Amino acid sequence: DVRDILTRALKVDNTVGDIHYQLARYFKSMNEPREEEKALLKAKESYAALPPLALTKEKLMRYIDSYNRLGTLYYQNNRTGHAETELDNAISLIEDRQKKKILHYHEDLGQVYYNRGNIFYDYKDFPAALDYYEKAGINLYNNPEMNFKMGYIHYRQDNYLTALLEFYKAEGGIKNNPNILFSIGNALYYRGDYFTAQGYYNHLLDILEKRRAKIEYVRPDDNPSHKSLFNIIMRTYNNLGVTLKKLSEVSGDQQKEAEALVYLTKSSEVYDTLDRLVTNPETMERDKITKNLAFLNQRHIFYPRVQYELSLYKEIPLDTKTLDIDDLFSTKVGN
Repeated sequence: DVRDILTRALKVDNTVGDIHYQLARYFKSMNEPREEEKALLKAKESYAALPPLALTKEKLMRYIDSYNRLGTLYYQNNRTGHAETELDNAISLIEDRQKKKILHYHEDLGQVYYNRGNIFYDYKDFPAALDYYEKAGINLYNNPEMNFKMGYIHYRQDNYLTALLEFYKAEGGIKNNPNILFSIGNALYYRGDYFTAQGYYNHLLDILEKRRAKIEYVRPDDNPSHKSLFNIIMRTYNNLGVTLKKLSEVSGDQQKEAEALVYLTKSSEVYDTLDRLVTNPETMERDKITKNLAFLNQRHIFYPRVQYELSLYKEIPLDTKTLDIDDLFSTKVGN
């Protein structure tokens, strides 16, 4: 009965912003984006028309949220310019009212900064994204995805300790996430904490191999999730092998070098599987995947050369979600 009640209310007075705002919430729950957009535009117009004294704190928060939700809606529909305008207007309103002490820090206000930061992040403007994420945090907004993205930005800048702290926060909110575990393992490796990195890689491999075991028919050639799974397995085996080799050098334990070679071999085997199965449906040629670092690392261990460092797959996922491998890792932006 929600829609009928709100519609009757509009017939009494269609200048009340709260009615349009609540109607927009209804349309969102009903997955009617066009109607949601219309209601949000009406809500915004109604709140803007109110005299200053009538714009209570509650109405002001809804006014700002109307901008925020419109911006989110536009961005979801690839209307990036419109989305940026709405979110920038919301931020201007927030900063003006906070300067006047009308509004204080609040997580709902922080979410506006987070949403604006996400647009910069998606377009690889990482310094701007980080700036908005930090402002979101100042406004008491926090979620694991934002922590991970902040960690990613610091990782790109080789600020591994700061990256680790953000990855740990993300891990606290999302347990056993392969993207987070892989990123922590890499950051620990570059911090020189090889023993702890080994633990994270081992834990990650347990999760990944259990997932692989549940797949009856593996088809990385036409199933993006299979391709993504095999790719991160390949990378994790290599990185674990490199980590064990480092541990053998530090401790003098030759057994660890032997274990390293085992994992590097497994990485090469997965690489060969991907190389054999993944084809381009248009040309029927194999897709070019990343270098087989495990093979190169094994060759160096067997035939040591001066000025050669064992190679880790350094690039990490862009977010915590499992995506098609073309988006999962950041190689295409030169990391």
